Amino acid sequence: MLKKALFILLLPVSLFAQKVIGSYNLKNKPTEFVYKVSRPQKPVRLLFQNDSEYEILTFDSTFQNTKSIVYNNPDAKNRYVTSLESDSLLSLYFLNIKTGEFSVLSTAGEQKFNYKALFKEGNKEHFLKAVPVNEYICALSIIDTSNQLIVRSYLHSKLVVTDSFKIEFPMLMTALKTELNLLNQEPFSDIGITYINYELEQQLSDIYTDRKLYVRDDKLVMIFDRNNTSHIVIADLTKKKSYYKKFSFKLELETSPQTTKGNSYLFQDNFFRITSNGHQLNLAIIDFRNFKLIRNHNIFDDMPIEIKNGPILFEESSNGSVPTIEAVKNTEKFFKIIRGADLGVTARSLSGNAYELTIGSHQSEIYVSQAMGPTIGMGMGMGMGIGMGMGGLGGGMGSGAFDPFYYPYGISNRGYSVSIEKAYFHSVLSEKEFAHIPMPLGSDYHTRKNLFWSKNLKNGKVPEISTEYAFKDKVHYGYWDRKIAKFTLLEFEK
Repeated sequence: MLKKALFILLLPVSLFAQKVIGSYNLKNKPTEFVYKVSRPQKPVRLLFQNDSEYEILTFDSTFQNTKSIVYNNPDAKNRYVTSLESDSLLSLYFLNIKTGEFSVLSTAGEQKFNYKALFKEGNKEHFLKAVPVNEYICALSIIDTSNQLIVRSYLHSKLVVTDSFKIEFPMLMTALKTELNLLNQEPFSDIGITYINYELEQQLSDIYTDRKLYVRDDKLVMIFDRNNTSHIVIADLTKKKSYYKKFSFKLELETSPQTTKGNSYLFQDNFFRITSNGHQLNLAIIDFRNFKLIRNHNIFDDMPIEIKNGPILFEESSNGSVPTIEAVKNTEKFFKIIRGADLGVTARSLSGNAYELTIGSHQSEIYVSQAMGPTIGMGMGMGMGIGMGMGGLGGGMGSGAFDPFYYPYGISNRGYSVSIEKAYFHSVLSEKEFAHIPMPLGSDYHTRKNLFWSKNLKNGKVPEISTEYAFKDKVHYGYWDRKIAKFTLLEFEK
């Protein structure tokens, strides 16, 4: 058991300051989901959804006045997928999880909507995701018999182009189908992947999964991480070509591949790969433009962590409770925690030409109540690790109704007990050489949000229905309070 030493209490209270923007009445009650559906730097629009209605709430620049429009949901099986906003039109895209129909609901801001079915999954076609790419929404599907990626590009309700890419990664369908209930984003069919949205800084709970989808300019990038390999699939929407690259990673302290875990994170032009066998943890930084290794950092369980800034932290939550944060005594205890967990790495830019990385583990254990049966599972997705060691970089080119912060998809909170544990440290590296920079770090947005929860939520539970988004140089966090039936919006420093 870790010694209680709440890290957040060591920081000045002023660092956690936030302000209440307002609390708002909604026509749509009770709400089940809330999403931001407006472009960055534009007036904020939020979509509230339940089985019978959609409500779009538009805020003015002061957030004191709002405009609400409501539309009846034509089918309770419709699931919101993504949105597209232009100067005069807002389009919301849905997938019917029963029929496989992809549809759009468009409005010019008045109480008038245009609902249109766009396409329906064909034979052997599996809907994967719909994501914004430049001015379009791209709907992605996989044809399992031919390993083809189908990309339909829409400008609101108009189909602009349909592209087909032959994917050389032979295990594509298997990788997309495995353990869907452990993804941190809802799968819309029998395949799934985590989409990385760079609008907000990612934390370990956002990136722990073993498959991720990124959008880089006009390219779709899918990365699949295995024990000691990373498989990269790129679909170039301009050149109409696809590429496949495989990296293999080897640690200095060799063990069997079954005890090795790995994961990665793509940020700007840098590919951060972590690999661990429980005794060694290695961070490899690769230039994603030319796939060349830039730098390695190795960590061993019997030595201090030379690249960390600040203490190693252990975070714990159960059944959606406000997380508690404790200090981890030493490297040996850190390795003991991460040895049986899923590992992950995230990155963000700091002023002064530097990156801040978060390196650590994420683990959940899910128990069924005695009335329902035994323990049903543990872990969250496939193992993520930190590593590559001193060698082994290789590959070849060929021709992409609860807060998932606490609950894996497919698990209802009724009759279940869910425990979440994270262990991690922060590391500041220089922008070009990725050398360690010793410097103190202030609190980040997620730490300040945790403190707000602990101070203001009387029942000790994090709101199940919430949203967060970047707004100018701030972060907005909004949550639905069922007791007062209002939506409260807060503003934090980034």
